[in-house]
Parts: sequence; structure tokens; C-alpha cells
Amino acid sequence: MTINNIIIVGGGSSGWLTAAYLSNNLPHQVKIALIESSEIPTIGVGEGTQPFTMPFLQDCGLEPADWMKKTDATYKYGVELIGWSDDPVFIDNDTQEMAVLGPNIMFHNYWLSKKCGAKEYINSMPAYILAKHNKAPKANHPDLDYTPGYTEQSCDAVHFNAHDIISTLKAHCKDRITYIDDLIVEVITDEQGVTGLKTKNNGILTADLYIDCSGFDSLLLEKSLGVKFIPVNDVLLCNRAVAIPKQYTNKKEEMHPYTKAIAMDAGWRWTIPTYSRIGNGYVYCDDFISSEKAEEALRKSINEWSAPANHIKMKTGIHEHIAYKNVYAIGLSAAFAEPLEATGITFTTKAISNLVQVLNNSNGQWNDDIRNFLTNKYQVMVNEIVNFLFLHYKLAPKDDTPFWKATKDIPYSSGCLPGVGIKNVLDKFVPNPPNTLIENGYFEMFHVGQWFSLLYGYDVYNKYVYNIDKHIVNYGDWVNTMYKDRTKYALNFFPNQYEYLKELYG
Repeated sequence: MTINNIIIVGGGSSGWLTAAYLSNNLPHQVKIALIESSEIPTIGVGEGTQPFTMPFLQDCGLEPADWMKKTDATYKYGVELIGWSDDPVFIDNDTQEMAVLGPNIMFHNYWLSKKCGAKEYINSMPAYILAKHNKAPKANHPDLDYTPGYTEQSCDAVHFNAHDIISTLKAHCKDRITYIDDLIVEVITDEQGVTGLKTKNNGILTADLYIDCSGFDSLLLEKSLGVKFIPVNDVLLCNRAVAIPKQYTNKKEEMHPYTKAIAMDAGWRWTIPTYSRIGNGYVYCDDFISSEKAEEALRKSINEWSAPANHIKMKTGIHEHIAYKNVYAIGLSAAFAEPLEATGITFTTKAISNLVQVLNNSNGQWNDDIRNFLTNKYQVMVNEIVNFLFLHYKLAPKDDTPFWKATKDIPYSSGCLPGVGIKNVLDKFVPNPPNTLIENGYFEMFHVGQWFSLLYGYDVYNKYVYNIDKHIVNYGDWVNTMYKDRTKYALNFFPNQYEYLKELYG
């Protein structure tokens, strides 16, 4: 079948990211429509992203200047895990120079030889030091970055307001697509898949390909076509969240350019500063705390008693197929891990770019080979992230509440996702991590250096003895000293994030 007509079902961030990307990257003769109902609210809180988001938006035709101010964006160096272990652990976004010493020689060889502990390790990271001092990653110019040497604009991770990114994308691409504000009252199907969408006011809508962006409801893929959902709540226990915004009292001090992930009794809470307000949320498991108690604990932690709370039920897992018959699922309707490490939007952008790649490479063909390719590629990505997030909990030294004790009781053999098992991943890193940044198509979402940062921060390697070549150790000493000196000067040179954005946004 050749795809000439596409209907996107659902707005929200996944629907409008899909519309913006498809309308800018598929041949113009492909007709694209998006149907959403203004009667159905979208899930929207402060969002953290990965560096993949910025180039994706550029491929939609949006440069940072087109969307950062409109979406309340702030910069994000990485995620700090606070209270998960004795010392904080920091997972930086994508500064590969802190992971690689040379061809097939990773920086972790140096740190394994030093056995210095998590505190010294993270304090060697320029990204961490700049983040903790609230420094912008830009030297008062959007093209002058704290990591010099880029020939193109660097890809920064950001925090932004989810509702604002939706409205920005909608304004950007609405004229390039057919937009329908209506309610779907029935999904018509046969053995070939979806044959039509019966609407409240616009009759029956038909397409060659239906893209399911209906959120956790998974209206087309699961509810209408019956594709099985594979839960991962046996390895990722958190299944609820409550989000509460808070106003700034001092933007210069509180607008920190990193996400805080702070351990709580029944999960963890995020602090995500956008330009206008601070997003806060408690991600928890309702086997260990009620929604009322979770809200109370969050309000007490952030000292916010009047702002409204948004309670969210999370459906963690992945569907057995995300490309099935003539339906392709994107966003929450395809899969969701949990908010830790901000992979939700990256799942969405990867699924969209994979779809466009195969359609353009095949002249718009849609068949079993393409469906299997899309599903398999997506499953590998989700499998990697679920394993990574599981180890955040499993290996964290914190075990002082029933929830945290339960995370330690989950066996490494748990999980039923296709792909590399959790124990197999851990075996790749302990006792000897890979000496490559990305290995055999794995570690594409988080490279080897980022996995090492987590494991080293949790003191996983302390019991092993390493005999590292002295030339590598000496070279590592030089590189480490160079970064420390560079960071010292950067603290005096780079502006405070709020002051930089205030001038940039005007």
C-alpha cells in the first residue's frame, strides 16, 4: 500500500510534533490531517527534554529563536539524583568529551583506576559545576557554547512548558495541514485495520494511514485493533504522579539549569524550572502512598499550598506492535516508561523521525517489512530506557522505606520486553565497561559514559581492582586538570542563566 493520506488522531505534544514534522518532511502531495477535540484536555506539566529535541524542532522548520521564548524554555545540563545515595549522582545530557579520552579509550578507565568516589567524579564535570552555579551554557550569544568547536549550532536540552510547545507547534504548522476540532464517536474497523473515523460533526473520515496520538487511551491501536499492551510495572513500580506549579521568589537563584530528581518515601519528585514558574511533581507508587498523602507530601516539600494539583495515572509499558495494520502509534499511545530522565518526548520524536525515514526511503510504501522495522527499532529504544531506569532504583543505596526496599527485591530476571535483558546489560558494564561510546546499536539514547556515571555514582565498581595502563592514567590526569581549569574560568565568564535569558527574551 502507498501512503497518500494520513490522519493524526489526537493533539497534545505528540500529535502536534507529528503534524509539524510530517508536514515539513514528507512530499507535499501527501495529505495530512489532525483531529482533536477541544472537549478533551491534554496532559501537560513542565517538561524536561533530551538534546534530541532541538534538532528535531529544526527539522520541523523551527529554530530555537522561534520557540524558546514562546515555550518558557530554560536550559538543562542534565539530571541530578538527590537522596538516592549518600552523594548526589549527575547524568549529564550529552557532553561526550567527558566520556572519551581517545579512539576506543573511554574516560572511565581513568576513573576506575582512581577509585575516588562519586563526589570527586561529579565535581570533575564542567556541566555539573556550571549547572550548580546556575550558569547558562551560552557565553552571552546563542552560538557561543561552553563546549567549543561546534560547526553547527549545539543541541541543547531544555525545560519548557508543555502547553506552550503545543500552541507554538499548532501555530507553526496548522496552515500546512487539515485541522479538525471534533469528537470521534466510533472507530470503524475490518480485518485490514481502521476503515474510518466516525465523528460527531464531520461525518466519517478516512485515510491510508492513521497515526494514534490519543495518549494512554490508545484509542486506535489498543482499544480498536486490540494490540496487546506489555506492562513494565514489575520493574518500574511508580504508577502515579501529582504535579504542582510554584512561583519564583528569586529567579536568579532558583532558575537552575538542570532537573532535580529528589528521592521521596514512595518514589521521587522533580523540580523543573521554566522561565515563568517552577514545575514540581511527585512520581510515586500507589501501593505505598495514597494520592492524598502524595499531594500533601509534595506541598510540604515545596511549601506550596494554594496552587492547583494535577493528578496523573501513568500506564508504564509498551504495546506489542506500534505499527499494526494501517495504524502507527506515537507518544503515550505507543509506550511510556516514567518521567525520570525525561525520555517521553524523545520516544515521540524518534518514532516520528523513524516513520518519515522509511516512508521517504520507500516512496511511501507501507507493508509488513516496514511495520516490523518500525516496531523493532522502537522496542530496542524502550527496552534500553526501561533497563536504565530500573537500575536507577535497583542499585540506589537508598533502602529506608517500604518502597525503596521493594525496588531492591525486584530480581534482575524480571521484565518481559523484547531485547537485551537487564542482567545482560549490567554484565556489559560490570566489572569492565565497554570501551566504545555506543555498542552494537545499543546505548543510543544514553551513551556508555552516561550509564557509567550512574553506576560509578552508586559505587558499583568499588570492590574491583583495575590495572589500567599508566599512560592512560597520566593522560587522564592531564585531561582532568585541564577541565578543572577550564571550568574555573568558565564560572567567571559565563552569565547566570536567568540574566542571560532575560536579555535574550527581552
